[in-house]
Order: sequence, then C-alpha cells, then structure tokens
Amino acid sequence: MNISIKGNFKEFEKKLNRVIRKFPKEIDAAIKTSGAKTAAEVKRRTPKRGRELSRQITSQRSGNLEYTVKARGKSEKYVGYVEEGTGIYGPNKRPITPKNPNGVLVWRDTGKSAFKKRGRKSKKGSGNMVFAKSSKGFKGFFMFRDAEKPAIKVLRDSMLKMVRSIAKKL
Repeated sequence: MNISIKGNFKEFEKKLNRVIRKFPKEIDAAIKTSGAKTAAEVKRRTPKRGRELSRQITSQRSGNLEYTVKARGKSEKYVGYVEEGTGIYGPNKRPITPKNPNGVLVWRDTGKSAFKKRGRKSKKGSGNMVFAKSSKGFKGFFMFRDAEKPAIKVLRDSMLKMVRSIAKKL
C-alpha cells in the first residue's frame, strides 16, 4: 500500500518562515501586556498607607522575552517586609526585639493603619511616642504572590489568541 501526497510546499514554507519571523514579536507583546497587568494588579493589592510603595512598583524588560515586576529605589528592600510580613508573621517567625538586650523599641502612634483593607478598625492616634520591649510585627500582604495567578491567565489568553491568529494565516 502506497500513500502519495502532492502539493505546493514552497508556498507553505514561505508562510511558515513568515510566522517564525513574526512569532517572537507577538510573544514579546503578550509578555509585555502580562507584565503591565501584573504590575497593575500588584499596585492594586499594595497597602495604601502613604501610597509611596505602589508608585514605585514597575514592570520593565529584563531580558529576551522577559519582563520583571519589582519595586524601585528605596522601596526595593521595604517591599520584601510588606510582602512577607515581619516579626512572628515573617520568615524568621520570632518577635521583633532590640539588638541591645536592655534596649527599647520606639515609634510614634499616628493612628494610621496599613491594615484598614483587612477590616481592622484604626483607633485615633494620640501622636505620643510608644515604647516596647518587643513587637509581634505584621502579617504580609503577599501582593506579588497573589498577583501571579491573574498574570498567568492573561499570558495564557494572549498566547492562545496569538496561536489562533497564526493558524488563520496558514
């Protein structure tokens, strides 16, 4: 039994080469869109106190077909504490204490709360100084981790759309 296939493969080869040249540009556009939407989602999930942190979050090209969402400048180190939490809630899982055993932690009670988003009530601040031997810290907001799933969905949808448009051209 023999099977013979006849056809004009030169035309198919031209179309395939055109798709190969166009493919990286479309992937890059899909990844760029996903990066921008991820940055927007991270900003939306960032605690609103002061708004400085959310202004510093950006999406930028970091390599071939790769975009990175991160905080810039002074917020680069701070964002890790907000993401993972501090004290007993953070990666070290222990209360915040002064380095000096006889020392005291000091901060001003402003009454502003970064936790309003979570439904905790904020008391009016007295403006007084607070002195303590230790602090529990605060729970992380996980804004980067939680923004990852919507970003992957956006990227998947963009890739499917791209593959469908390429399939129509073949």
